[in-house]
Amino acid sequence: MTPKQQVKSASNILVSANCFLQKFIKFPEIGIFHSHAELLHAALLEANHEVISFVPQPFKLHVNGRRYIPDCYIAYKNKHEVIELKPRGEFDDDRKIPLQEMFKNDYGYEFKVISNESVFEEEVKANNWLFIIRTLSNADEISTENQEQDLLEKFFHKPKQQLGDVIQINNRMNAYLDELALFRLIHNGKLNISNEKQLDLDTEVTSCI
Repeated sequence: MTPKQQVKSASNILVSANCFLQKFIKFPEIGIFHSHAELLHAALLEANHEVISFVPQPFKLHVNGRRYIPDCYIAYKNKHEVIELKPRGEFDDDRKIPLQEMFKNDYGYEFKVISNESVFEEEVKANNWLFIIRTLSNADEISTENQEQDLLEKFFHKPKQQLGDVIQINNRMNAYLDELALFRLIHNGKLNISNEKQLDLDTEVTSCI
């Protein structure tokens, strides 16, 4: 069973629910997310360096005679999960138990139900990563190899800096390339940002190398 976004079903939701469209790096197609919690959850997956890829609305299934599409498939470095997001994590046992058994026994996947509230607890971090992803996804063809090397050299000598120390906003072209380079290094796990508050020039950036 290959995970593939159920586009027809997702598109139908666009006219009847509060949906969000977003291109990610670990899911490079245009993802359709059925709620704000699903969008933020995807951003947190981008922030998790154990996650290789993910697919929203990955399977079309029938459980006890009812059609069912889970919210997300996640490929980690050493495991696979299928996720359902629900308010308070509430999901009927007559669907959850058969799904847990089917995914585990037939595919070796873990089926998990997580609460929307647990996602919203990390909303600041998720929004920071949405900003990073939106910046990077619009710059696929722009090379920043030289800027990345320069930044790694700076952080080798000074492992903890503020974002404003790295991006010189008075020179917009150089600042944009430095911003891309910085965000790529953060996405690749070579640098890390503080997520205690909204991303700004005072945000702390530290080396992970």
